[in-house]
Amino acid sequence: MEISKKIFKKNINCLNGINPQLAVELKKQDQNKIDFEIVSGHSHTIRISGLQLSSRHNPQLEAELQASYMIDSDLIVLYGVGLGYLPEKLLERRSLSKLRVKILNLSLFSLILSVRDQTSWLCDERVTISLACSDLDIEAPYFVNFPDLLLADEWTQNIKNILYSNNCDNFSKKQFKKNDHIFLDRIQENYSYLEKDKGVEFLVGTASTEHAVVVGAGPSLESTIIKLGGNYAQNKRPVIIAVGTASKMLVRAGIIPDYVVIIDKDVASSHPLVANFSKMQQTTLIYSPFVQTELIESWEGDRYVAYWDSPLFDQVKQIFPKGSLFSGGSVIHTAIDLARNLGCINITLYGVDFAYRGNQTHAGNKNGPLTNYENIIVPNDSRRWVKDGYGNKVSTHDSFIGYLVELESYVKRYPEIRFSNASKMGAFIQGCNYVEENL
Repeated sequence: MEISKKIFKKNINCLNGINPQLAVELKKQDQNKIDFEIVSGHSHTIRISGLQLSSRHNPQLEAELQASYMIDSDLIVLYGVGLGYLPEKLLERRSLSKLRVKILNLSLFSLILSVRDQTSWLCDERVTISLACSDLDIEAPYFVNFPDLLLADEWTQNIKNILYSNNCDNFSKKQFKKNDHIFLDRIQENYSYLEKDKGVEFLVGTASTEHAVVVGAGPSLESTIIKLGGNYAQNKRPVIIAVGTASKMLVRAGIIPDYVVIIDKDVASSHPLVANFSKMQQTTLIYSPFVQTELIESWEGDRYVAYWDSPLFDQVKQIFPKGSLFSGGSVIHTAIDLARNLGCINITLYGVDFAYRGNQTHAGNKNGPLTNYENIIVPNDSRRWVKDGYGNKVSTHDSFIGYLVELESYVKRYPEIRFSNASKMGAFIQGCNYVEENL
């Protein structure tokens, strides 16, 4: 396996019949800018930045296995092609009438066309091929070649985030199913509190001001908390809503939140980033039926229950009807939706980063990532990244990307609400303006 102008020309001639504009763009690509190596086993493949584009032993068998994951459909969308074995395998299906191939990296695809004959699938009349445009929704049913996704061009960032998000969402659903008994047991343990505590629907429209500050626990909170303290001191201050893991830092700064939102089954009153409850006697707790019983019973202020859209709540909803808040995988979504339900139409975000800074996942966590919380470990490479408010790459995690996508979708659903972000240090959030004085 080696770069061959002859093979490239053969593939390009075939591609000209499908997408001549793409063929022109591929001819312009500088393959020398890709640092790759040929890896040999029983077969050959290409390795880039430690990622193999296919099996080096039996790529045909690998493609057969990948194809087995996909439903039998007349249409399949393929994001990335690896070394081309998968599209070849998919086109063996008689039921397949259209294969839409989406390219994630132009120079990578140019390289692929130079090392292996792809005409068996490129010249198939069922194939269409185009760039994975960042402004389009994901087409389904689809399959993602993850080496291609990890090596994707920057212009694919939006759709790349969505693909990551969907992958994480599927993983999360599997994890929920795996741990269903744990969640159901926890609901049973909390029955007495679910019976006597009011639901979040009693808080709808009760805000005394249209401005809410929603405080996440991202690393940027450490640099913006001083400004937040200034807002707190105002005569007519905004409603302050904090996630549980941001509460300790707020209380230390002399800021007592109006609401604390905790939905995670693993966050306890003893969590290192949760404030002492005696310091928040005037604070209202918003909790899900999944939280630890000890946390509910030790809370000294008012409490309200919140469900969200999950089949795990179907039975308990019938026994104890309560209101629901949105959950997009992270407690920050629930906190933001609380602000909207309170009646706030101006929502400013603090510490909502969806990214790492200084090897930190959370503000106030000086010892590195909280590996025992959310099972997140800071990666040693920068394959997972997003653009921050300054346009720079910042490392992130698959879960964070999923949360970001969910929040951006949420913002789009409520154009009547003005969303603002207090810091450019974290991930850029589409639809959120920046509060310039806080930068």
